[in-house]
Amino acid sequence: QTNSQPVSLDAIEQISVSIAPYDVTQAGFTGAAVNAVTKSGSNEFHGTAYGYFRNEDMTGDKVKGDDIFVPGLEQKQYGFSVGGPVIKNKLFFFANFEKDDRTDDGSAWVPNTGSGNINESRVTESDMIAVQNFLSGLGYDTGAYTGFVYGTESIKGIFKLDWNISDKHRVAFIYNF
Repeated sequence: QTNSQPVSLDAIEQISVSIAPYDVTQAGFTGAAVNAVTKSGSNEFHGTAYGYFRNEDMTGDKVKGDDIFVPGLEQKQYGFSVGGPVIKNKLFFFANFEKDDRTDDGSAWVPNTGSGNINESRVTESDMIAVQNFLSGLGYDTGAYTGFVYGTESIKGIFKLDWNISDKHRVAFIYNF
């Protein structure tokens, strides 16, 4: 519902996509299977930090030379990851955190006021006000019909411990949110 991935892309080591495989060991799905492997720590410390910003000024406002309506948008995304050894060749850690805040216009359409704007609806503003007043008289608050925004927030992280118990035995402890 937040239009984001369940695991940060910075925490993924590799991705495999199988489209209609004919392998009997792969079953229980229709169409395609996506398998993602998360990163682990190693004998060397490593890390990343990143940030991303975009808004409506960074999107196009014309299609084939025709003006289009560009709704309001603001997105801020940032995160980091770090991994390394706890005990060389035996115990490793990896951690990742990401936050994504996004605000979009609630609706690109505005009521018809006769302005001729490209995003103007066929429904007149007077009709919108009449419906709003009628429902308000019944005790129902319709909220704003224009000028409202939707805010979404996605916070995700992973903490992973990999333990090489012996040459034949390994254990991974993973906490993912």
